[in-house]
Amino acid sequence: MIPLIAVTASLDDKVKIWGAADGKMIREFAAQQEGVLSIAWSPTGKVIATAGGDKTIKLWDVAGGKNVATLDGHTGFVSSVTYRPDGKTLALIVNEDAYDSLHLIDAATLKDQPVPGMVRGQIEGPEFSRDGRRL
Repeated sequence: MIPLIAVTASLDDKVKIWGAADGKMIREFAAQQEGVLSIAWSPTGKVIATAGGDKTIKLWDVAGGKNVATLDGHTGFVSSVTYRPDGKTLALIVNEDAYDSLHLIDAATLKDQPVPGMVRGQIEGPEFSRDGRRL
């Protein structure tokens, strides 16, 4: 049986993995610099993605707490990350001064595909539809 776990993240740069049944912390690791602003489970439950004020997305192996990939090079902080239900794509929001932009990341190749256009103000928490066809 797979144990139930919960994951929390905060502005102290850390991710904590908790046993959901007993509330005890299982693991803690420094995930980002300048705060963890968003966290997303992969549909398999084996990987989590963190986004932060350090302008990066990091992918973590849940079982070992090890960083398996870092996506950097964004020009602003990354405020939100979410997985498409099939796990093939990550959507993220990059905050650049007074504008936000949407990026799609291919989960297999880690290629970043910015979506044309920027929005003045904030885009909050993008989510995919259950069938993954809409964002």
